[in-house]
Amino acid sequence: MIVEVDDPELGKIKQIEIAIKFSETPGKIRMVALLPGEHTIQILKDLGYDETKIKELKEKGVID
Repeated sequence: MIVEVDDPELGKIKQIEIAIKFSETPGKIRMVALLPGEHTIQILKDLGYDETKIKELKEKGVID
């Protein structure tokens, strides 16, 4: 259930394989998994947080 895939920045990484197997329509991994926190800033902005509040969260160590 674990496969190695090529990430353009990290090289080879292990990722969870497609769990369900169909003989006529096999699944395939089309992209590598997101890194933890990869979209944190965008999500916070979408939720209405401004730059000041985001900076405050970073300074407190709540987010990276």
